[in-house]
Amino acid sequence: MNFFSTLASCKKRFSDSAIQRFSDLQLNKWLYMLFFASLLVLSSCNNQDSDKENVKQDSVSGLNTDLKLRSDVCYEELLENQCVSQVPYFEEQLLDEIPGYPADCTFKVKVKILNCDNPMAPGSTQFFTLSFEVIEVNCPQYDFEVNEILFNPGINVPTVEDYMTVLYEKLYRRFEDVYFDDFKIAFLCPGATNKWFYITHIRESCSRFCVYLTGREGNYIATPIPCGAGCCKTESRMCFNRETGKIEKTTTTTPLTQNQCDPPSPDTPFGCFIATPCKFICTQ
Repeated sequence: MNFFSTLASCKKRFSDSAIQRFSDLQLNKWLYMLFFASLLVLSSCNNQDSDKENVKQDSVSGLNTDLKLRSDVCYEELLENQCVSQVPYFEEQLLDEIPGYPADCTFKVKVKILNCDNPMAPGSTQFFTLSFEVIEVNCPQYDFEVNEILFNPGINVPTVEDYMTVLYEKLYRRFEDVYFDDFKIAFLCPGATNKWFYITHIRESCSRFCVYLTGREGNYIATPIPCGAGCCKTESRMCFNRETGKIEKTTTTTPLTQNQCDPPSPDTPFGCFIATPCKFICTQ
């Protein structure tokens, strides 16, 4: 092989090698671009899912904010600026032994509370609850019953609003007892001091329930949202009878203002699986 043939052969091998390397580089470049594009798409999807979840949470939170604001208005109308120096606080309470459910069923509630001296009964303690909502449920019976109501309604199945109204009433009565337990030694009955423990629930007179699916436990929870106009007061006067070991309680419910519930609406607030019709609830 002469010099020129050898040179041509080396040139061809170099050219083929360079082309191959270039092709490999181009392929790697496209693979990298495809890889990063996939990451961007996945990131975008995750952000969208997160945004959707945030929207859902914000929407439910927004409904609760509406409830809080309405309760605050009712509270101001009731006390006429008494206890204004006190700051409300939120408390979560895990409730069990709810009538009609197994004793180990638990319902976690979030309550906005305000306390002050009762101007009508010096020496007594007055607590106000300005919002009350279920935030977590661990109860198979509840899950079964709610699913039956939502997806298999029948003649002997209550409506969602009736079921939730009764449940919330049971939960609130149980909350009163649990909350009073820390104070009961100071409020014995019968007694010469005649001191009572008062707890008053301030709420709207008309309410509907936003039923939504929770991501944590995968069950349906209902949050009350205001509708219409009017305020309602439910007050319990309590003392602890040491002889019987039981709480003695007297509860009264009173409308505070003229009430008018909203007419039925087909609209479902954003974030709700369903929303029940507006109902007058100042009767319990």
